[in-house]
This record gives sequence, C-alpha cells and structure tokens, in this order.
Amino acid sequence: MGRQANREEKSPVQGRRDWIGLVLVALALVWLLALLSYDRLDVRTNTARPNDPVHNWIGPIGAWWGEISFFLFGAAAFLLPVSTLLYGVGCLTDAFSFARRRWPWLGLLVLVSAAFCDLNAGLLPTVAGGDSGGLTGKLLNGYLFRFIGPVGSMTAFASLYVLSLLALSDFQLFDWIRAWWERRRQAAEASLDEEVRLQRKAQQLEKEARRLQEIVDRERTAR
Repeated sequence: MGRQANREEKSPVQGRRDWIGLVLVALALVWLLALLSYDRLDVRTNTARPNDPVHNWIGPIGAWWGEISFFLFGAAAFLLPVSTLLYGVGCLTDAFSFARRRWPWLGLLVLVSAAFCDLNAGLLPTVAGGDSGGLTGKLLNGYLFRFIGPVGSMTAFASLYVLSLLALSDFQLFDWIRAWWERRRQAAEASLDEEVRLQRKAQQLEKEARRLQEIVDRERTAR
C-alpha cells in the first residue's frame, strides 16, 4: 500500500517532467535546424537586400534565432541545442538523467567553448558576421582569461572541459585513482613478499649446501 501510494504521488511529477522533456526535445531540434540553415543575409539588419524568401528552414523566426545565438556564443552556439536536447531526454528517461541533475556543467561547457573559440578565432571561421566565440567568448577572455595569458587560458579550458565531462558522466576519477594506487601497492607488496621468500629459500639452500660440504669434508678426513 505504501509503495503504491508513493508511486501515485510521484506520477504527477513524472507527468510534468515528461511534458517538459518533449517540449525541450522539440525546441532543441528546431533550434538545431535554425542554426544549420542559418544565412546572415536572411536578416534585414545585415544587408540592404535580404533574402526573399528567407533561406532558413525555420523561416524568419529561425533566421533571427540563429542570428542571436551566433551573436552571443559564436560557433559554440551549436552546443546550445545539443545541451537542451540532452536535458530534454534526461527528463524522459533515467539513462540521461545526469543531464537533468547536472545542467550547470552543460552550461559550463558552452561558456568554455565560447571562450575557446574566441581565443582561437584565427583558426575558426566567423559566424553571424561577428566573432568565432560571440559576445560571450569576447567578454570571458577580455575580463577573465586574459589575466593568465594564452597558454594559461588553454590549460584552464582543457581542465574545465575534463572537469565538466567527468561531472556529467559521473566517472569517479579520484576513486579510480585511489583504487589503481591501492592495486599497485598490493602488487608491490606481493612482489616484495615473493622476493623475500625466494631470498629465504636461497639462504636455506646455501645453508644446506654448507652442511653437505661439511659432511663430505669429514668423510674425507676420516679416510
């Protein structure tokens, strides 16, 4: 009875979560299509002769949607619908529940990617007629990462990427390191024990050899 009542109490929450998940999945797919079909000439503010009809698959709304996304995040904008998709799927199934529980790490990945794209703008194409990392990447590098230089920034990006991926995957890195170290220690102790055992065996054989040699010497003297 208690378990059945508990399931009945949780069902409305799960129902709302399912609807949220479906909406987010649909939103993510539409968002991704808007970015993939983005053409800056669809937006009137970018040209005196905008495309008519617009080339964006989501229409004028998709054109502006892509324009704002690329303006704010540059090439890292592609991670926005991907993150939204993961969060939506996490609402629908427990297999991706990590995205729902750890959404700040998804946000950190997007921010770090924007800063990375801005710092390496020479290697990446510009999007939306702006910077590769968008306004977000420019602000992060201009007010934060510039104080540690390019090499320090790249090191920080790599560290934050690894940290975010570990947090999202729930991979217990430090537990794994401790377990690996413990296995090495046990193997070293086992090897040391084996070495001690062989050394003691060698000492016993040497002692036995001396004893046999003494017997042989005594027999020779007796003759």
